[in-house]
Amino acid sequence: VSNCTKLLGVKKMIYKTIRMVIFVAIICSACSTAPKLHEYQGGTHLVLHIEKTDNKKIDDDNQITISQILGKRLHDYGIKKFLIDLDNNHQIILKLPQSVKCDERLTNLITQPSKLEFKIVEDDYELDSEKTDNLPSNLEIIHSVENRYRKKKMYVVQKKSLLHGNHIKDAKVILNQFNQPIVTIDFNENGTKIFEKITAENIGNKLAIILDGKIYSAPIIHEKIPGGKTIISGAYSPDWAKNLAISLRNGFYPSKVTVFEKGVISQDER
Repeated sequence: VSNCTKLLGVKKMIYKTIRMVIFVAIICSACSTAPKLHEYQGGTHLVLHIEKTDNKKIDDDNQITISQILGKRLHDYGIKKFLIDLDNNHQIILKLPQSVKCDERLTNLITQPSKLEFKIVEDDYELDSEKTDNLPSNLEIIHSVENRYRKKKMYVVQKKSLLHGNHIKDAKVILNQFNQPIVTIDFNENGTKIFEKITAENIGNKLAIILDGKIYSAPIIHEKIPGGKTIISGAYSPDWAKNLAISLRNGFYPSKVTVFEKGVISQDER
């Protein structure tokens, strides 16, 4: 039994290594030039921790998926050179060259899950608190995001998400008539059909647009909406809108990611 267990462990590691080699090859093929190690001296070293979601076990596929999405986000952001590695503790090691400034905006892009959901709001329930005792099992309470333009509000929504981030084909930032940044979303073919069906069957209801567990808007559906387009608005900063568009274009993390350690790359570490 012991030998079989060891053999399975070796096969698992080989499988993981092959997938990572393929991933790195894809990322590096998009770079204008191959990374040079001396460019990383004085750069940023990040250890990213993957947190468990709903007590689900973190497996190798989960770790690799996040690494792939992270690489796509960085490239879309404009960073052409970076190193990504995995460790056995389900953490991700990211190294950025000295030329890349790892500021708050980039850190947010690296860690934000960007899980997008669309759920129908149930307006028949008056809420004085967050107690869910009187709610049917198919409903839940979700808060709206809070900023200087709007107060936090509680919504009762259907638990089932009718549309997801994996139905997105593209996302871009434009300015509205008030010169405020908004994110426009184009759904793929399947998403377009689902969105049209949702709006046709829920005229008069509100459709909550939920990002990472917070409602960003809940517009009333006035008519069936063909064409597969919608927007996320709310008077947010241009950097926030740009980050969101990049994240939505390249997929959402299956688990929450946090910065466990941040430091400067030394000569020995390269």
